[in-house]
Amino acid sequence: MRRAIAIGAMVGVLLATCLVSPFLSGTAQAAQTSPPYAPRFTACYPNRNPSCSGVDNDYWEQRMQAIGYSTQTFWWGYIFGKHYSPSAYAASLALPDAAIASFVGHAEPGYLQFWNTEAYSYIKADDGMANKPGENYALNLTPDLWDCRLLVLTGCKTAVAQADIWYRSLTQQAVSKGVDCAVGFTKNIVIKNALAWDYYFWLEAYYGRTAQYSCQRATELTYLFEGSYGYTNYWQIQGNGNITIKPASYGT
Repeated sequence: MRRAIAIGAMVGVLLATCLVSPFLSGTAQAAQTSPPYAPRFTACYPNRNPSCSGVDNDYWEQRMQAIGYSTQTFWWGYIFGKHYSPSAYAASLALPDAAIASFVGHAEPGYLQFWNTEAYSYIKADDGMANKPGENYALNLTPDLWDCRLLVLTGCKTAVAQADIWYRSLTQQAVSKGVDCAVGFTKNIVIKNALAWDYYFWLEAYYGRTAQYSCQRATELTYLFEGSYGYTNYWQIQGNGNITIKPASYGT
C-alpha cells in the first residue's frame, strides 16, 4: 500500500483450522508448539490517515473467521498518554518459532514498518547496519528461520531490494535465513486491494492450495471484487512456491 496509507488494525495470532492437524514435520530446528505457531502482524495509524477506522479490516477479519481462522485483535491506541503500536522487536522474537507468519502493513524496499507517533520501528533486511531513526530490528539478527514454512509480506515493495549495495529484499533475506517460501510485492499496493488479496490468499491456502496457486487466485479474485488489481498482481515468490499449509507442519 502507499506509504501514506495504513492497512488493518490487528496484531495477534492467526490460526487456520488446517493448522490444528497433528501432522508436524520432524525436521524443524527451533522451539515448536502444537498446533504450529502462526503469528500475524499488522498496524493502524489513525492520526496519519483518518480513513483507517478499522471498518475494512473488520469486514475481512470476519470473513477469515467464517472459514475457520481465529484472530485476536489488539487496538492501537494510548498507554500512559503516549501512542503505541506493534513492536518490531516483538515480531522479530516471534518469527524464529513460527511455522507460518504474516505481515500486513506499511513497507518499503528492505523494511517492514511498525510506525508510531513516538518513534519509528522497523524490521529490515540488510547487513545489520542501522540507518533509520528509532528502533531497528533486522531479520538477520534472528538465530534462524528454519521453522518458518511460509512467510507472506503484504506490503509495498517487500520483494524489492533496497538501493544500497548492502541490502537485499525482505523475501530474499527471509529465504536466506531458512524460510521455505516467502511472498512479497514489487510495487506499491493499494490498501483496499491489499486487504482483499490477503484474505483470498489465505482462503486458497485454507483449501490446501499451493502458495503459487494461492497468489494467482488471490489476484484474480481481488480484481473481481474490487474492479482493479491495485498493483496486487505484482506479487513475487522466493523459495518453494509449491508449499501448502495442509497438513500442518513447520519448515524444513
